[in-house]
Amino acid sequence: MEQMVSDMGDWKNQVLTLQGQIQVRAVLLHHQVLFSCILFPESQNTKIYEPTPFSEQLEVLTKQSVSHERDAIQSQLTRERDEWKQNEAHRAALETRKVEQFRSMDFELRQLRQSLSRLRVEWESEKSSREKAESALLKATETSDVQRKTLAVSRV
Repeated sequence: MEQMVSDMGDWKNQVLTLQGQIQVRAVLLHHQVLFSCILFPESQNTKIYEPTPFSEQLEVLTKQSVSHERDAIQSQLTRERDEWKQNEAHRAALETRKVEQFRSMDFELRQLRQSLSRLRVEWESEKSSREKAESALLKATETSDVQRKTLAVSRV
């Protein structure tokens, strides 16, 4: 069984090799006929290329090879296009996330600035109140000192 499988693999490789050789020969033959028609259009030996069963088989094999290559390129193009679309979607998602983060940070910054402004107003208000209190305390201290001195002088 293993020998048969191995033989079948060998035969397949031989067939593929022969198909490749046939395709190359068909292309060369086709080009040779075309070039001879172009180079020697008035020659009696040049006949119009007429397909034979062999040349038709070669043509079919060539078309199959071209179709296979076209399908491979088409599938690669589709894969690359899908990858590009995925990358674009990923980039768009990243860009959206950046915009959202910027908006969030901007909002937070505005809130912090408002808080800072409120704290400055409160600080200035407390500073003013403290200065007034210190001024009143100083006046009260001066007044009490004057009254003590007056009392001390009046006792004497």
